[in-house]
Amino acid sequence: MKTVLIICYDYVPYFPSLGGVLRVLTLSRYLSKNGWKVFVLTSRGQDFGFHGYEDILKDVEIVYIDDPIKVNIQKVLNKQLENTANKKGNLPLSSLKGFIKSFVSYVVVPDLGVFMVRKYLKSAERIIIKNSVKNVIVSSPPHSMQIVGALLKNKFKSNVNLIVDYRDSWNMTAIFRKKNVIANYFSCLLEKYTLNKCDHFSYVSKPILDKLINFYGIDLECKSTIVMNGFDEKTIFPSVDSNHDSGVVKIGYFGAISDDKTSFRSISNVLDVLIDLASKNSLPRLEFNFYGATNFERYDLQKLPMVKVRGNVPHDEALRCMADMDFLMLLHSDPLSADEVITGKFFDYISMKKPILCFAPQNMEARRLIEKNRLGVNVDIESTIDIAEKLIALPLFLNSPFYEGFNIDQYQRVNQYNKMIELLR
Repeated sequence: MKTVLIICYDYVPYFPSLGGVLRVLTLSRYLSKNGWKVFVLTSRGQDFGFHGYEDILKDVEIVYIDDPIKVNIQKVLNKQLENTANKKGNLPLSSLKGFIKSFVSYVVVPDLGVFMVRKYLKSAERIIIKNSVKNVIVSSPPHSMQIVGALLKNKFKSNVNLIVDYRDSWNMTAIFRKKNVIANYFSCLLEKYTLNKCDHFSYVSKPILDKLINFYGIDLECKSTIVMNGFDEKTIFPSVDSNHDSGVVKIGYFGAISDDKTSFRSISNVLDVLIDLASKNSLPRLEFNFYGATNFERYDLQKLPMVKVRGNVPHDEALRCMADMDFLMLLHSDPLSADEVITGKFFDYISMKKPILCFAPQNMEARRLIEKNRLGVNVDIESTIDIAEKLIALPLFLNSPFYEGFNIDQYQRVNQYNKMIELLR
């Protein structure tokens, strides 16, 4: 039987949101359904449930590694989140996250997962030898996992076909780039080493490859394939026409969101504009529905009646909720890390053929696709003037000819993941 080992740091049920594990989750299931024996090597953490994907246990063989660092960090963050929600404790969640991010950014190369490389390496070697595994896919971030893949390739050489899979850039984006010069130097050395070692390189958006070639000057294009996240054909729901007799425009956001201005998912500018417009009686009847993990410390949502926090829901239920919205919202607030971003939600959204309301810097890749294909409304997240103008005009966009002439089939997951199968042997 054809065999493949997928190495990833996060997997269900040990990750708080579906978005962060959806690619490896759906890829492992797709390969299994297409005749591959799939092994997944990942780490334990806090149990957050399977997000509606309990059946994955029947499709793939999962090997979990104990990771005390991951467990303890998740425990501390969850405890602090509970304290924040209950107005207890003195240390804001954003401050705690900021400390951890700063420590990792300045000191640890490339990230905290590096302390687990030896464990991953030993477990991967056992799986490969015992099951005659010929293919290894390493998906990151965190990018410390790519070190495991490179070391495996160094040991097994041509007996293993190594695919380096980037969901985000390593050193080419501000989110993961090291903040001190020495750490950044060694991190770049590690990245170049892993890229040279791999047989194939897969990535989710074009700017990722362009930046790597320009920075390292290596001949990477000849072994590179863009494999987007895509959407399942079965998730295409019939659009639900909202009852506009009520005059309320419903906007749905699905995923993690925060009012911390240092977060790349910060909704602060939008909330500030909502408050301002409401105080001037200039705000249309809008309803923002937030599904997923929320962290609001700076704003009292009871004073924002147009904002509804719906909490976490399984993926299938989330898709049904999407079909009931007038606009589906994308959010990315950090211009330094936006250029390559096409979130997994983007593909779920287009499967609904619902207009996308994209709050993002002007350089975001998803924003470029939205504008090129007339998929929705782009809003400059850095401009409160643009936010205000677009929100006031939002009801007027309801009858716009979005998606006209756009073929969504190219983004079906089967068409994307078949490109990954072509890389296997």
